[in-house]
Amino acid sequence: MLSAIVPRRPLPILLLAGTLLVLQTAGAWCADAKPMQAGKADAQAAFAKQAASVPPASGPGPRIAGCYIWSGRADETYKPFFQWELRLAGGTASATGLSIRVVTLGTDRKPLVSGPWKVLGTIASGASRDIDYKLNCPNFPAYQVEFTWKDGKDAALGWDKVSLPVMLSELSGTSFLVSLNQNADYSDSAHTAAVSWTLWNIGAQPAHDVVQTVRFLDDKGKEVAKADYKPEKGEIAAGLNKEEKFTARKIPAFSVISVATKLTDAGTLSSLDQGSFTGAKDVEIAKVHVDGKQLKARVRNGTGAALSAVVVSITLQSRDGKPVKHYDLTVGKLAADEERDVSADLTGVGSWSGYEVAWRNDAGAATAAAP
Repeated sequence: MLSAIVPRRPLPILLLAGTLLVLQTAGAWCADAKPMQAGKADAQAAFAKQAASVPPASGPGPRIAGCYIWSGRADETYKPFFQWELRLAGGTASATGLSIRVVTLGTDRKPLVSGPWKVLGTIASGASRDIDYKLNCPNFPAYQVEFTWKDGKDAALGWDKVSLPVMLSELSGTSFLVSLNQNADYSDSAHTAAVSWTLWNIGAQPAHDVVQTVRFLDDKGKEVAKADYKPEKGEIAAGLNKEEKFTARKIPAFSVISVATKLTDAGTLSSLDQGSFTGAKDVEIAKVHVDGKQLKARVRNGTGAALSAVVVSITLQSRDGKPVKHYDLTVGKLAADEERDVSADLTGVGSWSGYEVAWRNDAGAATAAAP
């Protein structure tokens, strides 16, 4: 699970709940609605990238199959706003009398601003429907899209502005960890970084032996140091909502921090926030999850240049960090900003309790690694 923050002292970058993000701003409202058109065009591109991450319908209720959020300083009422571009997908049965609303959340998961209900009518089983939802509100660390229809209700929780929100109905039998509201204070003289973030377990089950790694990155997205931290002694209760903090020592100057959650058993792997791309100028590997006998992930080329021979390495580890199984997965050509799915076969693999990922370009470009 990747999270990105900046120290309080330097950079005017907007960061939210797990992802380094430069927020697309629509600017002041204008009569020709050009910002609206641009937002919808960008949404279609985002939906296409997210399509591979959408799970099949597991119940009768509708779900979110695409999400893109943009903002403006002022609308026609001269108030700041955020707009959600959403792609809804029908469940295993038609939903009649469907309405939705968006509620922004604070770090305590309590509502900040609750929008009005928007009536949508009926969405058929397996159907797809694109809608938008505008809400006048200040910035927020998380949000919830609430659904109600004739035969039920549900909600999807989002903790950053670029990832798909997760349907809460799918988390009744599992844990799901989210880190948000990250902060860091750096001491130049002591070379220490006081790091804090809010940790949520939005699932209904506890998570065990959890370790989080803070990676300290320079202004080019390269790692200069890292430090491990075991929140709540590794045992994360269902429904946990707590600020975590520690001080990392012997840390050189840095610009950005990313927080990754190390997994200690394969059962937990499928129930964690699968990670979001931070936008770093690097090759990033995220959305790591187990699907049956497959270990799957997604790779993004953020270097700004095309790479001709990318190889993704995944090393499964024992509880004490020793290698159990190593995979080299050939991606091949990867254009600038392109994303690609990779997978490894877990058949016959013995007990393992964590993993690390890395990449290389066999044509000779720089190599980077991330936990």
